[in-house]
Amino acid sequence: MIGDRFRIRVQLIRGAKDAHIWVETYDGNTEDILSVQIDIAKKIVAALDMVLTPEEINQIEKKPTTDFKAYSEYLSANRISDEAKYFFLRGNMYIDSTIIESAIESYNKAIEYDPSFALAYAKRAISYSTSYYLGARDPNIVTKCKEDIEKALKIDPELAEAQIAYGFYYYYCKQDYPEALKHFKNASDKNPDNWEPIFYMASVHRRYGNWATSQSLMTRVLKYNPQDALVLTNIGVSYDYLRKYDSARIYHENAINVMPKWESPYINSIENLILNSGTTEEARNLLDTAITKTGKSFLSLKILLDIYDRKFEEALIETKKILNKEDLSDRTFPNDYSDKLLLCGMVNRYLNNSDASKAYFDSVLVVLNKELDKDPENAELYSKIGIAYAGLKNKMKAVEAGEKAVKLTEDNVLKEMDRKEDLARIFIMLEDFESGLKQIDYLLKNPSCFSLKLLQVDPVWKPLIFHPEFQDLLIKYSKI
Repeated sequence: MIGDRFRIRVQLIRGAKDAHIWVETYDGNTEDILSVQIDIAKKIVAALDMVLTPEEINQIEKKPTTDFKAYSEYLSANRISDEAKYFFLRGNMYIDSTIIESAIESYNKAIEYDPSFALAYAKRAISYSTSYYLGARDPNIVTKCKEDIEKALKIDPELAEAQIAYGFYYYYCKQDYPEALKHFKNASDKNPDNWEPIFYMASVHRRYGNWATSQSLMTRVLKYNPQDALVLTNIGVSYDYLRKYDSARIYHENAINVMPKWESPYINSIENLILNSGTTEEARNLLDTAITKTGKSFLSLKILLDIYDRKFEEALIETKKILNKEDLSDRTFPNDYSDKLLLCGMVNRYLNNSDASKAYFDSVLVVLNKELDKDPENAELYSKIGIAYAGLKNKMKAVEAGEKAVKLTEDNVLKEMDRKEDLARIFIMLEDFESGLKQIDYLLKNPSCFSLKLLQVDPVWKPLIFHPEFQDLLIKYSKI
């Protein structure tokens, strides 16, 4: 691209024989680029001797906008939102809301340049719903989301992306999962060659705990886009929940091979190694590779592995060093202040530094209660509060908070399992072994990211080692 001129060279190659099927070079002005894209699509179809339906031809010939500046801002917003999608749909929030806000700003500009840009409205709606799910403070964001979807459909009633946007509206904003599934299916029916709606349906079914349906849909996605790292590692995560660790690892490794600079498959693969073997040596080797390939610190995982290896002094030094530091550019860096305080409290507890441990647990409660005032339905905050109270030996408040966290996640199987694991931790910290073992039994009986090996490596479970019922659990589940 030089000024407002561009040159595009397009090659179509038959991969199996490395043979050129078609090649052409396009020169033009920026305002011609949308027409060039349509021409490229048509010539690829012709070169492959494909026969398209009238609907498919119409889809190819439809220009999303005639304004190049609007299209440029739209593409920029897509790049940002795709980055957010890769981090967010992993299942953990390795992302802050500022990324989504940047995408929304670019969609805003696209719509300013072309107020009839239906795709931009639909994509902005998806960003609004994701921002809401991440805890956006704008009280009108849900209304804005629905308004954008309605605008998109008014401009283009057949727009599949508007159905996807509706799916996310019901998925993230309304927690109405049947309605979300209906709209994702509508999107898939309107655009059968797009794997994304199928992937989103799989994600909703996994949240429901419909594992067989979710895995079936994930496998269908592979037929459309077998080299997508997000899909590969998500299939791996599902296998981890089902305790099919060898299958899970294959998918995580494939995701790493496809996208070696993306952090999430490394994180998933390291967690898989711990769940499967309970040994940290191989996990540490992969961690070194991840740091080299991605340039990220993975400090949270390093501290966790130190704890698993009983290197509590090293873990405490690293945690204290980062207590008042942030690195928003590195999503593997533990930026949540309450997490750092809680970690300091736990490590001091393992070191039997009771005064220091108490001070950190007291401090984290101050921080967490302020956060809870802003977000009173946040189950994870209640879990953290419960663990802090357990560290202070306040059984009533600890159990109350832990049980509240579980109750808030009853409609989300994945999060419910995380909160049940936290509740088990709370009971064991309070030396209520009977209640803790009931939670552990439930976690081992059902799909979850919890395993016998994790029980043996994580020091929080150490008090159970000589408990007769714990030994019974080991025998019971080692046979499965």
